[in-house]
Order: sequence, then C-alpha cells, then structure tokens
Amino acid sequence: MDMNEETIYEDIDDLLKRHRQEKKDLQAKIQSLKKSIPKGDKKKKKELTDEIAQLERDLEDRHTRELKEVKGTEVELIGNSDTCSESIGDNINENLTEKVPTKVSRAQKRREKKEHEAREREKRILEQAEKNREGPRMEIVYI
Repeated sequence: MDMNEETIYEDIDDLLKRHRQEKKDLQAKIQSLKKSIPKGDKKKKKELTDEIAQLERDLEDRHTRELKEVKGTEVELIGNSDTCSESIGDNINENLTEKVPTKVSRAQKRREKKEHEAREREKRILEQAEKNREGPRMEIVYI
C-alpha cells in the first residue's frame, strides 16, 4: 500500500464518522423542532413535517455525493496501482449482505412446525393404508 491509498482509507473513515455525527445532529435538531410547535397547530405541524423531510433528503443527497467523490478517487488510485484489490465500498456492501442473517419469527417457526407435522401425519396415514391393503383382512363373524 502506498501513501495515497492510506490517506484514502483515513479519509473514508473520517468521512463516515462525520456523516454519523451529522445524522445525530440532524435528529437532535428535528426533535427540538417537533417539541417547539404547539399541540393544536396542525398547519404548523404539516409545514414542519415537510421541512424535516427536506432536511433529511438534503443530508442524504450530500452524503451520497461525498461518498461517491471519495470512492471515485479511491477507484482511480486502485486502478493505477499494481494491486488487484477491490474498492472499499464494494467490500463494505459485501460484508453487510453476508452478515445479515434472515431471522425467522416465532409465528413462522410455528407454521413450519405445524406444516412439518401435518406432512409426517399424512405420510404415516399413507403407510398404514398400504399395510392394511397388504395384510390379512379380518372377517367379522356374526353369532
């Protein structure tokens, strides 16, 4: 790794840290704005909701733009260097998708268990019916 790549990694870490802090600050600002409006003022509440949505969109747009700029310079450096490493953004995305297991809810587990038991029951019924066909039949004798 040369000096330019190390600075890019540090820049990305700093950038992500700054983005987290800005999101936290925005949430605090949103909370203070929400608490500042009177309870019965629906018009003010609607205006505030629109303003909050706009602030969040602006922040997200700016963050994505900054990430693209940093990743763009990173890709150029990696492309110019002799190493065959992938960009950090791709590695982060791959790691996130690998680490997110799908959690099965209790209700889903119950449904699957019930379905499994029903299949087993049907299987046993079919096996018993097959045995009954092959086995000797008992005649009912009336006295």
